Amino acid sequence: MKIDYHHKLGKLLAQHNDTIGGARYLNISSENGNAYATNDLAVVFEYGGNYDLAFHCYCEAAKQGVIVSFYNLGNCFEKGYGTDINYRQALRYYKIAAERGYTPAYKKIAQFYKEGLGVKQNLKKELYYLRKGSSLEKDNNYAENECTSALAYLYSAGNSVVKPNIKKAYTLWHILASRGDINAKYNLAICQLYGEYCKPDIDTAVDTLIDLAIVDKYGHACASLFDIFNNSEYAPADLDVAGKFLNTGACAHDPYCIINISKIILEKKTDIYNVSPNVFQKSIIDFLTYVGDDNKCCLDIYAQLKNDFPDVDWEGLENRHKYGDESNNITA
Repeated sequence: MKIDYHHKLGKLLAQHNDTIGGARYLNISSENGNAYATNDLAVVFEYGGNYDLAFHCYCEAAKQGVIVSFYNLGNCFEKGYGTDINYRQALRYYKIAAERGYTPAYKKIAQFYKEGLGVKQNLKKELYYLRKGSSLEKDNNYAENECTSALAYLYSAGNSVVKPNIKKAYTLWHILASRGDINAKYNLAICQLYGEYCKPDIDTAVDTLIDLAIVDKYGHACASLFDIFNNSEYAPADLDVAGKFLNTGACAHDPYCIINISKIILEKKTDIYNVSPNVFQKSIIDFLTYVGDDNKCCLDIYAQLKNDFPDVDWEGLENRHKYGDESNNITA
């Protein structure tokens, strides 16, 4: 089979942020009848904010049987990209994608039943679709471990239908970790740290967390290591090391690290933790991104921070976040 170099080149250019060049070659491939190039062209349009063209291209690719295009159409109807928001239609397209083998769609279907989007809320169906998607992820080319990960979280937290079952969650995390899933590796390390459904293994847990923090720049691992080296029974206190992980976590946009590094700066403890005061404004602006996403936990923490440190020009920082100005002319 002859390789479609226009399609291949277009994808590579788009992936390396040359969207104009990428769109040009993808369009050539699309006009030559490559429906997969049509879908990829739609992705370029979507990320560029041209939702009308993206929606049109997704429709054309779906007509030619590109499975992921049905998923992408579901996303368009869910978010109102190039069309009106219509949760029923979104669910319809997600179901088509799932039935044709695109397993990440099962997580979306489960979410719609969980939240009652376009359908009556049904937590039993949420569980059903997560289980179904999880069972298919193992041998599926499209597998991204999304259903298995969501199912593990459901077992760990529980709801009115599913009782919390850390043992089942632990089993799924093992499966996910063997597939290289970073979240699962983190959760297993926490279980090992506290001895939940396994023998306590502090050394292995801390080693795993350090790998996740340094190699993968995983924010949650940085936050946990800050707690461990700051004040815990699991390792000798080392505030310099704690500060280093806090810095790494803040750079990885972890809300817990950002808020703690801000507190250290505002409390003038930077020398103790080896934290640079210059990161304060960027940390707060990063944190406001999470606040802006209506994250209740972040909203509560941010409100407490503003209450504890009323002398900071919070309005100025919020304006810099809102208007994209990150100039370093605000001090704590």
